[in-house]
Amino acid sequence: MNRTLSTIFAGDIFSSFFDGYTPSVRINETGTEYKLEMAVPGLTKSDLIIKSELGVLSIINEVENTFINKFKKQYSIPDDVNVEDISADIKNGILTVILPYTKNKKTTKMITIN
Repeated sequence: MNRTLSTIFAGDIFSSFFDGYTPSVRINETGTEYKLEMAVPGLTKSDLIIKSELGVLSIINEVENTFINKFKKQYSIPDDVNVEDISADIKNGILTVILPYTKNKKTTKMITIN
């Protein structure tokens, strides 16, 4: 039965119910930074591990509560991000991760053919 309902409602709240929670994520580019916002209801900063390693941003929760199960989300960090200045904050169930651009951000580079 779970398989049938999960197939019918794929990509909907029912698939999350049957397959485990996947936090909602929104990523925006503001002109000076990338801003990642993730819904993490009921979690605090001590419940989360956020790390940057080898060009990958990992957000890990190993605590289960009424609202959310364990999860691990990974994102490729763009080359124009200053990894040393990545910051995070959590407020009202929303985790916000700021990935600031490097000071020398270039959007276009012309390549000369030799």
